[in-house]
Amino acid sequence: MEKNISIAIIFMIVLELFSCNNPKYNDYKDIGNWENISDTSSFDGYILLGQKVYGGFCERKHIKEILPHLENSDRQSFMICLGSKYAKDRHQVYYPIESTCFDGEDFGGCYFTKYIIKSADPNTFKYIGYGFAMDKKNIYRHGRKISLQEFEDITKQMHYIFQR
Repeated sequence: MEKNISIAIIFMIVLELFSCNNPKYNDYKDIGNWENISDTSSFDGYILLGQKVYGGFCERKHIKEILPHLENSDRQSFMICLGSKYAKDRHQVYYPIESTCFDGEDFGGCYFTKYIIKSADPNTFKYIGYGFAMDKKNIYRHGRKISLQEFEDITKQMHYIFQR
């Protein structure tokens, strides 16, 4: 009986190792151009003013009065992946998942209302291209967590090629 259980366990382990087509975290390169941006700079809708990070678009003179700052963002470790809309700091990962736009009498703009990728690990997060990113546990497309099946379906359909 114990021998059968041992054989079954070994068989399951071997099957798991050889039958899995899951993309492995280490199989994909981070192709993101991650940059710290200086005070008063703005890239992909992320704006740094003083010790706060803001998310959105409007005239610079109205930023502090109109745009809410990104809560719990860490100014010192904040980095933007240029051209991808992803950003991260030592606490969390950001992407403008939802925005609100407004028209004022003299000006208008948009600000990020949902921007934290809750399940993402900033320490292992990397941008792999075409709006896709991953950390050690999950795959993301345009800031939203997707399943492995969705990742495979989209990449096959669109003929995406990632750097490995």
